[in-house]
Amino acid sequence: MTPDQHFDDPAVRHEFPHPIAVLYDLLRSPHDAPRLSAALALAEGVARYLAWTLLADAAARGSSRAELAKYARARGFGGYLHAIAHLVGARPAAERLYPELDALLRSPWWTSLDRLRALRNDAAHGRVDLHAGAAALFLRYRADVIAVVDGCAFLHSYPIGLMSDVRIGADGRPTGTWRSCRGTTPRGVMATLPDASGIPSDQLLLVDVARGVALPLAPFLCLIEEEFVWLDLPAAGDERRSPYLSPVPGRPLKSGVPNGLFDPGGAHPDGIPLDDWLDAPRQWPRYAMIPAGSGALPLIVGASKATMAGLPARGREPAIDPLSSQTSLPPIVTAPYLPGRTRRHEVNRVGVLLIVLVIITTTLFVRDRLSASSARVPSPPVPTSAPVQIGLAPVASWAPLAAWLREWDAVIRSPQLDEASMRSVYADFVRFRGSTGVERRHPWIIDYWRALFGRNHGSFTIDWSRSQWRLEPLSEAMAAHADACAQLPGAEEGVVLARLAAIENDPNRYLRARDDLPCARLDGVYLLRMRPVPGRGMLICYEGWSRADGICAPGSCPQAPVCQRLDR
Repeated sequence: MTPDQHFDDPAVRHEFPHPIAVLYDLLRSPHDAPRLSAALALAEGVARYLAWTLLADAAARGSSRAELAKYARARGFGGYLHAIAHLVGARPAAERLYPELDALLRSPWWTSLDRLRALRNDAAHGRVDLHAGAAALFLRYRADVIAVVDGCAFLHSYPIGLMSDVRIGADGRPTGTWRSCRGTTPRGVMATLPDASGIPSDQLLLVDVARGVALPLAPFLCLIEEEFVWLDLPAAGDERRSPYLSPVPGRPLKSGVPNGLFDPGGAHPDGIPLDDWLDAPRQWPRYAMIPAGSGALPLIVGASKATMAGLPARGREPAIDPLSSQTSLPPIVTAPYLPGRTRRHEVNRVGVLLIVLVIITTTLFVRDRLSASSARVPSPPVPTSAPVQIGLAPVASWAPLAAWLREWDAVIRSPQLDEASMRSVYADFVRFRGSTGVERRHPWIIDYWRALFGRNHGSFTIDWSRSQWRLEPLSEAMAAHADACAQLPGAEEGVVLARLAAIENDPNRYLRARDDLPCARLDGVYLLRMRPVPGRGMLICYEGWSRADGICAPGSCPQAPVCQRLDR
């Protein structure tokens, strides 16, 4: 048995908060029993992480001692879910950490968590044999596990890490090193903050980027001597257990973890009892404002958005010419661009786009003059008026197209997405995302991408190595299916079809599409149809998920009503 590819998403393993990422990584087991156990540990870990960060938020807002004591002593999956539901409902609207949870608690995400909790309880009380029925149980609950992971996509927007090595510079400002705590290792990418004013040091912090504040998480979650631990208070009188636990079930703790609650001030190196901590509000977490003009916030965000494992870090890309390389490109998981890089990136993006358009235009006019004896591998022919059907080929086999597609990917993610950038890649009218009978204009498409990457906290990833392309004739059938392509003024004959291997997570999709498309995650083939237009280059006239190979693919959203009507 091979690992399930739906539980091998680099964006989760390398960009989610460490305790969730390390649990997700265990799902890559090729065997059903450990994979089912890992799925239940992941679901409970998600509940624990959210409960403890919300409890730190409650302490920072000055909640009562009784409330903090009640939820700090919460034990088990059900206790964490109860704490989440209460803490979300009790917080003031203007001071909400994780406002995304307001919608998630009314969505299938919450139902999936509760279903997995019920299975966890059945197993704990001997009503279900996880080992004997692992294959059938994992198949039954697989969609719930996917839903839980997809619903956590909003956590990308809340960096977690700690400040260390704080020094006072010659100008009197404190400098320090931010160490992100995301991915499968407790400490990830580092960033030097030239101004760390007001940011607490040497303790785990959760950053609310929208409000520009940092929340200390001790004593509920800690990073102690390179080891991540979270609260797991033992029963009364049980002195054999530490109050802390590793996210990975059964992993022993290092000797440096205190026997009581972690005191980041250092006055109690062996820890303090919970009751002593509750009686000392001065030790409770307090929000710290990150100065807007310090430049610290973009650097913290940048460290939490570093490139995936196996790919070079930003600023150290290899010298590969994407326009001429004929080798298969590695899988790339893209992320939204950072505000601090916008101006430089815009200059680079425009330059690359001009180069690509020149190459495509040149190819259109000189393709017939290519020498048959050339030592270089020629680019595939561009569409002509002849109704020629060419089989699928890797995107990397046509270097100008590969570069152009990456440029389109950069355009839709740019915070500066506007009408001018849209005109560089999109036709004036586009059959976009199932808009049957309606061709979308640029403002509608701009709003879609801004919503996905912005307020919806979603993601859209492409595996370029598995993406393909082919040429299609503009037949009558296609003209009826993609009439925006048929009506593209001045376009060359024929259509370029790109079949992109993509995954999209949209935590708010259910609120928008309801039962028509009830899945936060879509995984499969994403289609782009383009036609070259002299003077403007390649333009997209059709875009959306393939029904059979995208929306209705196994592991995507086969429960969508459109899949029941699909003629297979």
